[in-house]
Amino acid sequence: MPEKQSYLPGTPSWTDIMVPDIEAAKAFYGEVFGWTFASATEFGGYTTCLMNGKSVCGMMQHSDGPAAWTTYFDTRDADASVAAISAQGGTIIAPTMDVGPLGRMAIAQD
Repeated sequence: MPEKQSYLPGTPSWTDIMVPDIEAAKAFYGEVFGWTFASATEFGGYTTCLMNGKSVCGMMQHSDGPAAWTTYFDTRDADASVAAISAQGGTIIAPTMDVGPLGRMAIAQD
C-alpha cells in the first residue's frame, strides 16, 4: 500500500490517544498491533507510535478520566477552520496553537 504524503483539506490525517497509564497502553498496543514507541520530551512526553519505523499515531498520558482518541483533520488554514467551527456552533476545546515545526492545530468538538 502506498504511503500517504499529503491530505486534502477535511481529510482525517492523524489520530492520538490520551491514556491514564501510558506504560500499560504501550504494552497493549505494542502486543495488538506490533507498534514500537518514540517519546519526544520537547512536546511534553508525547509518544509517537510506530509501525515498521513509520509514524502511525500519537499517545500521551493524562490523569483525568478514561482513555480517549482524538482524530485530526487536515486544513490549509487552522485559524480559518477554528472561525468556521465556531460560526457553525462548534466548541473550541484548545485554540489554534503552533506545534513546533509540525504546523498548527486546534481541538474542537461538535
